Amino acid sequence: MRERRVDVGSAFIAEWPVHGFSAHRLIDTTITGVLLPASHPLSRQASVSLPELRTLSWLNSASRRWPGFFPILEAALRDRGLVPDRRLERPRETPTMNVQIAAGGAWALVSEAIAAPYRNPNGIVYRPFREPPIPCWLALVWLPPTSGQIDRLVLAAGEAGLTVLND
Repeated sequence: MRERRVDVGSAFIAEWPVHGFSAHRLIDTTITGVLLPASHPLSRQASVSLPELRTLSWLNSASRRWPGFFPILEAALRDRGLVPDRRLERPRETPTMNVQIAAGGAWALVSEAIAAPYRNPNGIVYRPFREPPIPCWLALVWLPPTSGQIDRLVLAAGEAGLTVLND
């Protein structure tokens, strides 16, 4: 985008406003908890403290899929008292990720929306963490000035039923 080869993109962002860009938040994807193996002792608690996860492997895909966002996640975890000892690259397929978590040695960060199917234990459980949530949004991002095409794209996103937040 900085080279103006792309007019607009969608990106996960953790800070608002987006420095140097114009943006429109589409979906709140704030990270509020973790997926854990149902067999792990932490799963018996109503909530977990992030530092308690230190000995489990952090299953994530951010370094490969969102290289610019990964340092933000690492910093957010560090600010909340967790520097994971071990990291695993998260597979693209959710079933494979679920097997890795259910096997007992890994955890993953998730938003409330992703957590919904894991509220009833079936090998994997969702537990909110006690530390402050990690802010995150899916947003349309572009370099100013706004064009008519971008205005139409933002309007179309709203008409498509996305949960468009007030900016």
